[in-house]
Amino acid sequence: MISRRCVPVALLLTMSAAVSFSQPSRTWQPGPGLFRSHYNAAAEIRVDGTIQELVTQRTPGSPAGIHLLIAGTQGIVDAHLGPFVSKATRAALRSGISIQVVGFMTEVNGKQYLLARQLIFEGRVVSVRSPQGFPIPDVSGRPSLVRRSSASRARGANQ
Repeated sequence: MISRRCVPVALLLTMSAAVSFSQPSRTWQPGPGLFRSHYNAAAEIRVDGTIQELVTQRTPGSPAGIHLLIAGTQGIVDAHLGPFVSKATRAALRSGISIQVVGFMTEVNGKQYLLARQLIFEGRVVSVRSPQGFPIPDVSGRPSLVRRSSASRARGANQ
């Protein structure tokens, strides 16, 4: 049986943890094995451009996971896709194809990164983060994560 004295202490610890995690932050700081993104959905942007390179090898000081270098009107944007991009999606992300990336710009170690939430390319919509910014697995064939746009479905039906 739990002592009545333990309940207030447990409640205080829970409340202090909730307050510390609810503090807003505009930057992302890597931690030892932790993904500490403070994603701001209200500040999402869309980057349109052409894929220059798919980067799968980690660069020291950058967020771990897959990166896309996208050339557009903003210059070269480093879009961080996270660690869970499927092999099928990686194979489809080739240099030279047009892409739209929806996400949140943040700074890590003095460099700007786009934390990608959604990729739109070649009639596909691939979600790589939840609306709260948490990386999610891309399971090929799972309709909620990888789906064809209604425009490409309509074109396919007319052929």
